[in-house]
This record gives sequence, C-alpha cells and structure tokens, in this order.
Amino acid sequence: MHNKPNGDAAEFLSTPAIWVPGMDDDDWAVALDQSFDRALATRDFLDGLLSPDQFEDALNQFGISDPRTVEEAWSEGKTFL
Repeated sequence: MHNKPNGDAAEFLSTPAIWVPGMDDDDWAVALDQSFDRALATRDFLDGLLSPDQFEDALNQFGISDPRTVEEAWSEGKTFL
C-alpha cells in the first residue's frame, strides 16, 4: 500500500514538458505526449489502479529507474516541480 501525497494532488500530477533550444515541432510533440502519459501513470498509481511494479514499468519508459523513491518522497510531502 502507498501513501497519497499531502496537499493538492494536481500539484503532484503535474509533469511538465520541457522545451529546450533547438527542439523542432516533432520533438516538442513527443515531449508533450510523454508529459501527458507520465501524468496519467501517476494519477493511476495514486488512485491505486497501478501497483508499484506496474508504475515502475510505466516510468521506466521515460528513463525513471526507481519510482519507489518518488513514492517515498511523496509520502514525506515532497514534490518534484
């Protein structure tokens, strides 16, 4: 079982896409899609629809190797924005 973060969940579900100089429109579209997909995976994890292992699999697609540390930080009230 996991703990939901304290405060407004929208703050914790925010997973911004980051534009960097030199990005073309296709790269930006990919960044936006990944941002949205991360937000959905996070929402599903917080709602208990994804197990920690399923959440880990989803986030590994985005280069996040240990989402358990994210959950631990959330339970301590930390945010990654």
